[in-house]
Amino acid sequence: MSVLTNLSGREFYWSILSGSKRIIEHQEEINSINVFPVPDGDTGSNMSATATAVIYNATETDDLNTVAQSIGDAALDGARGNSGVIFAQFLYGIGVEIKDTATLTTKKFGEIVKKASDYVYQSIPSPREGTILTIIREWAAAIDKNKDKTDDFNELLEIGDGAAQKALERTPDQLEALKLANVVDAGAKGFVLFLEGMLETVKKRAFSRDDHDMENLLSESHDEPMAEAETLTEDSLHNRYCTETCIIGDNIPRQKVLDILEENGDSIVLAGSEKKLRIHFHTNQPPDVFRRLQEFGTFTFQKVEDMRLQYEITHKRKANIALVIDSGVSISRAFMDENQVHFVPASIIVNGTSYLDGRTITPEIFLDDLANKKNKCSTAQASPKSYADLFGYLSNYYDSIILISMGTGVSGSYNSALQGVQLAKSKKESLKVDVIDSANLGAGAGILAYYAAQDITDGKPHDDIIKNIYENMENRTDYIDFSTVDPIIRSGRLSKVKGGFIKALNLSPVLQMQNGKPVIVDKGVGLKKAMDKTISLIKAEYKAAVESGKRIKGYSLTHTFVDEKLLNKFLEKLEHILGVPAVDVSIANTVILNNVGKNGLNIGLVYES
Repeated sequence: MSVLTNLSGREFYWSILSGSKRIIEHQEEINSINVFPVPDGDTGSNMSATATAVIYNATETDDLNTVAQSIGDAALDGARGNSGVIFAQFLYGIGVEIKDTATLTTKKFGEIVKKASDYVYQSIPSPREGTILTIIREWAAAIDKNKDKTDDFNELLEIGDGAAQKALERTPDQLEALKLANVVDAGAKGFVLFLEGMLETVKKRAFSRDDHDMENLLSESHDEPMAEAETLTEDSLHNRYCTETCIIGDNIPRQKVLDILEENGDSIVLAGSEKKLRIHFHTNQPPDVFRRLQEFGTFTFQKVEDMRLQYEITHKRKANIALVIDSGVSISRAFMDENQVHFVPASIIVNGTSYLDGRTITPEIFLDDLANKKNKCSTAQASPKSYADLFGYLSNYYDSIILISMGTGVSGSYNSALQGVQLAKSKKESLKVDVIDSANLGAGAGILAYYAAQDITDGKPHDDIIKNIYENMENRTDYIDFSTVDPIIRSGRLSKVKGGFIKALNLSPVLQMQNGKPVIVDKGVGLKKAMDKTISLIKAEYKAAVESGKRIKGYSLTHTFVDEKLLNKFLEKLEHILGVPAVDVSIANTVILNNVGKNGLNIGLVYES
């Protein structure tokens, strides 16, 4: 093997891409041993997402500085998960330190990776040994120690690889969770695989596109289920949500950001600079953190994963059919948690900044935004890719999936979900997903989800559940009460002329969904009178149902911060008429609050023979 004394920009580019490729090829292996800091089985997927961003977005050129900076930026922009962000910070540190270097010698390379290793440790407020951090440090130290002893990259990388392998083998002795599960650290394993890919490319001099099948690699589906570590507990899930974002701004105060994160969570990683800061943390209150961070710049992306739910479906899954709802389907958080219902959030846009409904913004927080008439508030349905990603993930654990969507008459979510199914099936043809257009929203859609979840719990077959959903739709009615028509006018669903007339008379409308679209069926002077009108309509409807041989199966209610006394009185009247209490009562999601305004309520009822 000939001596390799220098790496050009293009040679460095292919060394990094080859290492990234190795991570992607082994992502399921990495997932299967993921037990720390939380056993959510996604470290391989997260590191793979980071590696994929590098492959797609890094610049191939002879200029070493351009290559290194593009790799660092791509990694930072695409970083996912704790280990993914740490890995990205390492690559970003290399990009910063290479500066105006024309070619890499072993000596220069040793100096750079040692400093990049220091960057990584600076990004972690509370470093834990036995993780990817340890492997990066041990590898960089070995490279730095031997940089003056050899001018051959083959030999230097061999030495570094050996040091990394030994450090990896020691990780179970450094972390109790790894020892209990009898595995090495997943992030550390991912980095060692990255180093192996680099070394292989350098040895083979595989420095051109013809040497690497990147396109086919990125189109492959990695859908193997993740292995379970049965000895683990939920103790590490005290902060429920794995949260990530990237802030773009001027002079982002790193210490202030860190203080906010430490007050609200753990597993904190800060990567980047004062102009672009990539953040990873675990917390129970993502919306509160995002509200405090927004003053420092613009969020370029947001990701919030429910680690508790991930853990439960991996270790304590209650059924083989997954139920998914979107933001327009209202059901209580307690019911969703109890029945392992999955959620696809819509986007809530406030003055140009986008948030994830129920994830990075809550109805309580959004209420203040809505009250300020200077704010420009709008909503956007989840993307097809959001649905496809969730379907692909769930298919690892469930035999089939049922998604109940808000109606096509009020949103494009249903069509977006259908596109998501096609995207997911392009990777996994066997995927079984049914997407239901609820022809409704709020409680009218939520009551369908309630009974679908019950059917799933009862162990009914997929096709029977679908049949029951459509039967419930045929026997469903709903009512929507508004205190003001302003949101309906703003959404374009009520003309300004008709809306102005209703407002002039101080009327609060009562609506029903007919053929998938909202229609005003009555009105009252103020919300209380509108609610009284609704009670009268339901009373007459129930009487007619009983006379035709039907009875009430159940009903649910969702509202946008209606006065508690007024709401309870309304629920008492409903129970008196129908003979049963509501099966579920919830605060409506933010997307509904934006379109209904404060002091609105929605009832969904289902009858049966």
